[in-house]
Amino acid sequence: TSGNKIYISTSENSFYWTSLGTVNVHNQHYSFETMNQEVLLTSRETSEKMKKINILTSSMSHLVETTNLSSASIHVKGKYILNSKNYLIAANCYDLTTVSTSFPTRIYYSYFLMPSSFSWNRYIDFRTTGKEDITGIDELFGRVHIFFPYSIYELDFTILEPDPSIGDQRVEKIVSGFG
Repeated sequence: TSGNKIYISTSENSFYWTSLGTVNVHNQHYSFETMNQEVLLTSRETSEKMKKINILTSSMSHLVETTNLSSASIHVKGKYILNSKNYLIAANCYDLTTVSTSFPTRIYYSYFLMPSSFSWNRYIDFRTTGKEDITGIDELFGRVHIFFPYSIYELDFTILEPDPSIGDQRVEKIVSGFG
């Protein structure tokens, strides 16, 4: 990214870059993930919509299409994203469905292998002291780590599902006092 443009290289052997598209705000920082032959990206500074780049066609579009959302679907935007076990996890989120509502201590998770599908009940809230916002998300040894300024939480799962008879997610605070 440079200025308000997103560039891609069209070859592994040459240094020719082509502009793929533009973004709303100049010089933003982005989180990138790959999933289903696409590069997913989200801006960290604004509530701009998450985007996807189709690697095969070199085209860019919004990750979540808002025209035909079902009644259970919501339009989520996370400041940080992670592909873990074929679920897209968005952290420090905005719900852009009707108005931009901020959830800085929440992660949303997509349906399995469907990174653009979020629903109103597929989230985990973290209650931290001092109202800390999520500052990052990463994976280590198959477990998701959610970073806060003064703590780190760990999410372990095989299946992410709100229904406890199906989902097996477990959240544990593993670091306290620094993050």
